[in-house]
Amino acid sequence: MHAFHPPPHLAHPVVQTMAGSLRWRARGLTALERSTFFKIIETGAGVKLQAAVSRPASGRGPLVILLHGWEGSANSAYIVTTARFLFENSWHVVRLNLRDHGATHHLNTGLFYASRLDEVCDSIVHICRKWRGLPIILCGFSLGGNFALRTALRLSIGRSRIPNLAHVVAVSPVIDPAKTTKAVDNTRLIRSYFLFKWRKSLIKKQQAHPGRYDFGRIIKMDRIETITAALLERYSPFENTEAYFDTYTLTGDRLGPIRIPTTILTAADDPIIPVEDIYGLRTGPAVRKIVLRRGGHNGFVRGLSKGAWYFDCLKKLGERAMRI
Repeated sequence: MHAFHPPPHLAHPVVQTMAGSLRWRARGLTALERSTFFKIIETGAGVKLQAAVSRPASGRGPLVILLHGWEGSANSAYIVTTARFLFENSWHVVRLNLRDHGATHHLNTGLFYASRLDEVCDSIVHICRKWRGLPIILCGFSLGGNFALRTALRLSIGRSRIPNLAHVVAVSPVIDPAKTTKAVDNTRLIRSYFLFKWRKSLIKKQQAHPGRYDFGRIIKMDRIETITAALLERYSPFENTEAYFDTYTLTGDRLGPIRIPTTILTAADDPIIPVEDIYGLRTGPAVRKIVLRRGGHNGFVRGLSKGAWYFDCLKKLGERAMRI
């Protein structure tokens, strides 16, 4: 295992998990924010996703596309701190908001589902082609890591070829959503965190599309799995949660065809992604798995006023891509 030694007060996996998302870690206004402008990417299917774009003055580095996790956003602490570090090292940065994340509930009528790979992949392809003169690193976190891996898979077996997509990184990626959902529900602090954010998000969606949605009964439910099942039954074409989860399950050899260089970074003590799911992946030579002993979920925080362990990993991948 690679070495990551968090300070004692941040060593517990749940503490690491929550520390990664502490909003005050991203407080203040830096050069990243001052350079940022927002762009709407419209896919061929008419879906609109929002991207926060930041260009460094020097323009010497590669481009990173950052994908947040479920109920996160382009302004999540782990996204902002990662973006700031890379931007300060002359990287171009695109932070993509998934549907119904951030302040985007009004952009599309349909609800967000993790099965909506087409719109995310199409947006990533659009960005890569727009920046074709630069090597690009795609980095996703948690559910965003799941999207990143599925994008790497699709681009490996499909007709679209993106020569400048140099590397894909998945930090704490969701591999088996059924297991992850149960793990979240069984960890009270993490469940409360996600329930609070999901309820707020559903209320925003209802307000943005009055008459289309009524989540009054659903948001009173107290488990992620129960709310998921209720939403699927009322607002989706999926027969049940099993059918829905299968659309983004990545267990076994599903990632085997990936040909784009890919790194999966996770922690053995992740409270919601069983490390066995990572070890059980049967992948080809393009995929590298890094399992740290500690780090929690989406954590790897060196200190509350410091960065994350994976910052230097991303920097090295970018430097390597620039030399090719």
